[in-house]
Order: sequence, then C-alpha cells, then structure tokens
Amino acid sequence: MTKRNPRTSDLTAMEILRKPAKAASGAEWSRRHDRAFNAPNKIEKGIVYLLVGWATYADEHYEAYNSAIADDHVLGPEWEKIGEALLEMLNGDLGRLDGGTLDGKIRDILEHEGSELDE
Repeated sequence: MTKRNPRTSDLTAMEILRKPAKAASGAEWSRRHDRAFNAPNKIEKGIVYLLVGWATYADEHYEAYNSAIADDHVLGPEWEKIGEALLEMLNGDLGRLDGGTLDGKIRDILEHEGSELDE
C-alpha cells in the first residue's frame, strides 16, 4: 500500500459502502445486490457484517482522532490488510451480492482513507 491524501471528501466510509450499486436503469442485478446488502441472508451476512465493521472502524477512528485510519502508523497497516483480505473474500460465495460492486467500494474506501493498493 502507498499513502495518498486521506479523507479527500466529506463522505464517511459507511456512506461509500452504502451507496446503491451503479447500473444501467432497471438492471436486476443491481437491485438484487442492494437488497442483499440492506437485508442479507445466509452467507451474505458474513461478508456484509465484515464490510460494515471494517468501514465503521475507519469512521470511528476519524471521529475520535480527526485523522484517517491510514495515517495511524500502528493500526493503519493492519486495517489496510483487512481491506486486502476482504478483496480476496470476494472470490467466495457472495449469494446475491455483486462482487464487482463490492470490489469497487472496498477500493474506494481504501483510497478515501489514504491508502492505495499496489497493483
């Protein structure tokens, strides 16, 4: 991970995570994904709860210290590792969740908090 300018917008990590899936008007997959994220079933619960916990931690860190989690030299790298692990978890069963949508949101949150995945 490389550092960038943290908290480049007023959005919270949870707001980024909760944005509706982007799709062409009327795309069924995006409605299915949004329903799954807002009311997860079975396997969906695990990934949704992991994502919510990870994003909430970043937001609460910012509220407590007025700095992005990636700026914390002890916790930041570990938080980033969780983000990387979440990206890998998208290779498993996601139920009705859309992996591409979640991948984009995880990457957006990492960047928002001051990190960028090394490609």
